Amino acid sequence: MGSTSYFNRWGDEAGQAVMQRLMILVAKALPVGGGRLVETTGDGAFLVWPTVQTAVQSLIALRTEIDQDNQDIPGDHRLAVRIGLHFGSVLADGNLVTGEAVNLCARVTALADDGQIVLTRAAYIEMPAQGRVPARSLPPQVLKGLPVPIE
Repeated sequence: MGSTSYFNRWGDEAGQAVMQRLMILVAKALPVGGGRLVETTGDGAFLVWPTVQTAVQSLIALRTEIDQDNQDIPGDHRLAVRIGLHFGSVLADGNLVTGEAVNLCARVTALADDGQIVLTRAAYIEMPAQGRVPARSLPPQVLKGLPVPIE
């Protein structure tokens, strides 16, 4: 169930409680790779890391935390999280992070299903060969606002 449906069915307080659970788990996973929370919007969180490798380590830790948390939660109240990852240059002013890479990452995240971590080929290639996790290649994707399909 998506967050909009969840809020509609269970109400704002229950929806906020689910979001708080997620943010607690994010806070546990971020230090694994030295990442930081840039901002939250609605049911999403924008996170950054110094490297793709550390991002992957944190995101795998986050997936593990979510899976463990969901074990004790009834079906409708389980966290359902889609994760996207991209590598690229950004503009940062100490707090705000912007740029084409940020926008592309948001589009990539929309491709993921619950439980999936979808990353661009650029992000995958950026990881050291010995540190790459097993991944399944997807066909190039046409993403809103982009002139060419993205791998």
